[in-house]
Amino acid sequence: MTDSDSSNSDDEMVLDVLFYLPRPRFFRDRSNPLEDFDDFDFKSRFRLSKETFVFLLHLIGNDLRRSTNRSFAISPEIQILVTLRYYATGMLKKFRKFKQVFFRLKGFPRVVGAVDCTHIRIQSPNSNIGERFRNRKGYFSFNVQAICDSNLKIMNIVARWPGSVHDSTIFDNSMCRAQFENGEYGNSFLLGDGGYPCRDYMMTPLLRPVTEAEKRYQKAHIGTRNVVERLFGVWKRRFPVIAVGIRTQLNTTMTTIVATAVLYNILKEQGDEMPADEYAVDNDLLLEIDMNPVRQTGNLVRGQLIDLVFT
Repeated sequence: MTDSDSSNSDDEMVLDVLFYLPRPRFFRDRSNPLEDFDDFDFKSRFRLSKETFVFLLHLIGNDLRRSTNRSFAISPEIQILVTLRYYATGMLKKFRKFKQVFFRLKGFPRVVGAVDCTHIRIQSPNSNIGERFRNRKGYFSFNVQAICDSNLKIMNIVARWPGSVHDSTIFDNSMCRAQFENGEYGNSFLLGDGGYPCRDYMMTPLLRPVTEAEKRYQKAHIGTRNVVERLFGVWKRRFPVIAVGIRTQLNTTMTTIVATAVLYNILKEQGDEMPADEYAVDNDLLLEIDMNPVRQTGNLVRGQLIDLVFT
């Protein structure tokens, strides 16, 4: 589930990424992952920094070193990294389950999450950057991106962008986009509305569905993606400060937004539910205009999906 500008990478991991599926990769024989991967890829694959790995190696490496004359003894470095990789891929089974549950909603395959943005009202920043926070409806806000699962649980949140910034810009600058484009989620899909460009991993609604297959695709897409619309309604009712507005300094406001998201997830996991969700899904989604150019690869994948699944 953001970094503040490009400052603290640990904060970025906390605020910008709350779910992650590493791409499968095996070590080449006698490779040195410390040299093969840069700092970002190393941390993505093994869930810790190179510095922390070296500390861990010094701590337990001697205990793992085996006395043998065989040339193919496995080094402590590789033993530790293989173990870390095993721990890091523990989400594989969970993501298969995500796809199964999403598919049961409306028959849309390979979906692991739905993405959208919502505006959180704030007081005027009263600074030279204040107007950047004025959104198209005229009030000051953060434009907050969330990705949720089929159970309305927040898997990812980005809470650092001014209200004037477009939804697609927020996604384009998120770590989540980089992970999808690096192939780290395999052939999984995110579902977005017409405010996002169609990509090979981001399925969006058709502008004007014509054929019966396209209409079935459109219906399945909207019926599946609306979980994120419902999420925003439940989250804001659970924590009204998110709905009515936050009157604190910008850094405190960002922290408040993320804190309520974390608390919301804890309440979900504990079964501490709100009354039945009555949040109305906007029927105008059917008429939504795609404001971004459709990428050819995304358009091709979407067309193939319609032919294979919805025909």
